[in-house]
Order: sequence, then C-alpha cells, then structure tokens
Amino acid sequence: MNVTTDVAMEDSVMRYRPGIRAKARQSLWMPDLAEDACQETLFRVLRHFRAGKQFESPAVLTRFVLTTCRNVVLEMNRQVQPQIPEAWEAFDQSPSPHEVAVTEERKRLVHEILKRLRPRDRNLLIAVLQERDKDQLCRQFGVDRDYLRVLLFHARQRFRREVEKMEGTDDDGPAN
Repeated sequence: MNVTTDVAMEDSVMRYRPGIRAKARQSLWMPDLAEDACQETLFRVLRHFRAGKQFESPAVLTRFVLTTCRNVVLEMNRQVQPQIPEAWEAFDQSPSPHEVAVTEERKRLVHEILKRLRPRDRNLLIAVLQERDKDQLCRQFGVDRDYLRVLLFHARQRFRREVEKMEGTDDDGPAN
C-alpha cells in the first residue's frame, strides 16, 4: 500500500470517529474508557486495511467499523467489571427474620379475613388463589363463566371491605 492510499484510507476511516465515540460513550459511560475504546477501534480498523485486506462496498466498511467498536466495548466492559467475590456467591438469600414475620402476619390476616366472609365467597376466593380451572369452578358453584366473574367481583369487594374494617380497628388506631 502506498502513502497516498494509506492517507486516503485513514481519512476515510476517521470519518467514523464521531459515531464510534458516541457508541462507546453510550455503552461505557466513562469518558476516558469511551475515548480508549474509540482509539482502539480506529487502530484495529486501520490495522486491518494496512494488512492489505479490502471490502467490496462502503456499506461493508460501515458494518465492519461498528462491529469492531461493539467488540472493543464488550472487551473493555469485561475488563472493568469487578470480579464477583466468592463471598457474594455464598450470600444467604433466605428471607430475614423480619421478612418472615411480616409474611406470617399477612398470612394470618388473610386467613382471619377469609373466616369472616360468607362460605360461598370464602370458597370462591380460595379456589381462585389455588388457580383452579374456571370451568371446574363454574360446575362447583352452578353458574356460567359470565356469572362466575360477577361472583368473584363481589367476593373481592367483600374481602376489601373486611380489610378496610381491620385497618380501621387496628391496635395503633385508625389508619391514615
């Protein structure tokens, strides 16, 4: 490759610099790393051409530059990502005692509210919570699917009213 062709190719590749920089900044978020990624991308693209490799059309050059940029950014992301410490892998993801207590309290409240409901509402809500088949529920309650929706709507309303009553008679006073 002669000097004139080399300069022309370099000028041609440098036109991609603003786009490469924008793509790198978008993915890396740190200006210094983005600039390094831009420089590395340009270096690899120019090295490719200085090795005597060519493309059939300019569209292929654009794809090549963008793909090279993406690969450089991925490599840099891998390098800067902190290694996950072994302690993190052993991190206990079980719920805290507070979370367990809150969950148990919620379960207790739901059971208490369900006990206050009419048997038909209670059985319907429990069946829905168990994700039973709607057709089976229709047979069990002796209704069609449209009326099952109405029954479920009313049962949920009654459940909400009971929740509101409990919140109003809470030990700490009325709910705000």
